[in-house]
Amino acid sequence: MNATAITIIALLTAALAGVVFLWLQSRHEVAELQEQLNAAIEFLSKERGNAAAQPASSAQPAPSAATQQAPAAPQPEPSPRRLFLSRADDKGRFLKATEQFELGNSLYELTTTDGHHGTFTLIDNAEVQQFALLMPTQNLGRACTGIDWRNLTPSAHLLTTQPGQAALNGTCWQVTTPCQLKAT
Repeated sequence: MNATAITIIALLTAALAGVVFLWLQSRHEVAELQEQLNAAIEFLSKERGNAAAQPASSAQPAPSAATQQAPAAPQPEPSPRRLFLSRADDKGRFLKATEQFELGNSLYELTTTDGHHGTFTLIDNAEVQQFALLMPTQNLGRACTGIDWRNLTPSAHLLTTQPGQAALNGTCWQVTTPCQLKAT
């Protein structure tokens, strides 16, 4: 054998010895971890058995009267949320609710503090009202009362005299009490 072959064999033998050493070391570490885990499981099992064997009266002292009657922290008032509603269908369900005003779609403004019930009014804006008056029965008649829709002129100005009530029904808002309008 020449010197190069002997050197290669020596290097391979050293590398193999290193791999075997690391493998044995990792097996030893795994065995140590397994022993620690088994000891922890045994300890927890004993603690669990001890806790079950203790009488209920020694588990924890009863809370004092002062602890039981501590006043609850005042809850902050929920901030109102504003939504813009389109027209209502023939069952009083608003077809769309958005957080942004949409000209040509938004007719009503709803305010809610709980996300389930709210009050709504007709938006007091000339363009919105002109759009609403193009088809007053469809745009206004299903969510508002107080006006004879047949006698309205396209230039009428509508005012909300009494806000309406709406409730969230599934995913859409529904009129529970129509708003009251008057024409000026």
